[in-house]
Amino acid sequence: MPGLPVPLEFRRASRCETLNQTGCVEVAKGPGFVAVRDSTDRGGVVLAVSPEAWRRLVRQMTHRMLVRRLPCDATAAVRARRVLRGELAHYPAGLLDDVVLCTCETVTNAVLHSGTAPCGFLVLVVVETFDRLRVEVLDEGNGAGSVLGEEAGLLAEGGRGLFIVAELSAAMGVYADGAGQNVWFEIDLSSQPERPGCGLSRAGDRS
Repeated sequence: MPGLPVPLEFRRASRCETLNQTGCVEVAKGPGFVAVRDSTDRGGVVLAVSPEAWRRLVRQMTHRMLVRRLPCDATAAVRARRVLRGELAHYPAGLLDDVVLCTCETVTNAVLHSGTAPCGFLVLVVVETFDRLRVEVLDEGNGAGSVLGEEAGLLAEGGRGLFIVAELSAAMGVYADGAGQNVWFEIDLSSQPERPGCGLSRAGDRS
């Protein structure tokens, strides 16, 4: 839109902040509109949409979201498995098995290697969008002992769990800051003959 009526303070979308991505969408609130631009072309086109249209787009992009708090101990993977098999019971068996396996390996990695205190907690976040299921495991540790799957290799003594995650998922990664570490992976849903219906809650931590 040519000639913005007021100076705007743009910020990166929250998902880009979480993943520390540089090229993504930036948004700013204006008087009666939301401005959207490409972070790699800040002098380019700015799209202005109504606040309701923006909220509707965000709701459509994130179909469902599930948040659970897990103790950082030997029971965490079992608890995560129970949650996923309950919430995603309508998924095809093979797809559900992949999601559960990847989640349990990621949770176990956090318990063993994140450096989270024994009395600390992990946070399991599951987000379903149009074509992907994203799982994030957030911990309170420093991540000093964790090993990403692609770095571990088949013959490594540690990190083979995340190697499995890398093989089964469409994408995975890690983001760390002073508050802890976030290891995430995404499962592709677009290749399913019939896209599984969504059974996740709209939002909220029901731990």
